[in-house]
Amino acid sequence: MLSPDPDRYQHFTNFNCWHTKEFYNQIKKETMKNIIEKMLDSYEKGGVNRRDFVQSLAVIIAAPTILSQAGKGPLVGGMLNHITLAVSDVARSKKFYQDLLGLAVIKEDKDLCYLDLGESFLCLYQKDSAPAIDHFCVGINSFKADTVLGKLKKEFPSSNPTMENGTEIYLRDPDNIRVQLSAKDYRG
Repeated sequence: MLSPDPDRYQHFTNFNCWHTKEFYNQIKKETMKNIIEKMLDSYEKGGVNRRDFVQSLAVIIAAPTILSQAGKGPLVGGMLNHITLAVSDVARSKKFYQDLLGLAVIKEDKDLCYLDLGESFLCLYQKDSAPAIDHFCVGINSFKADTVLGKLKKEFPSSNPTMENGTEIYLRDPDNIRVQLSAKDYRG
């Protein structure tokens, strides 16, 4: 892997740390064409020398391979989709999180509230027992509920995987923590 001086590459794109996951996530968001056009423009204007241009191009081209090597499990988690909290008073908890984090309401009912966290959300629901984290949800790349359930039943039978509402897969981790798997764009 190349180890260039990160300051040298800031003018190619707006990345501060080319070697971090944030850098590679930014590469995924921008089209490869746009990134290379910015780099080429900088090179043509004399902003960088040929060697730096070629090194940066190598890093950009290597990014998809580096990113794909993260996990080799049967599923690929793409994001933390949401966390669901069982609370004693939904209205009080909603006010707290809105005041603390400035979160907008996505969906609301008497005993339920979804607060927007950008690409994810915080779910609050009324529960008479002690407040707790009910579960967390991981958004899965290329999610197909039936396929995921089949894989889990085959490869992780002790996790007791189940399907709810046709799109939500639930299982238990080794410490009996409830985990939900769904599409990355799942919104309750």
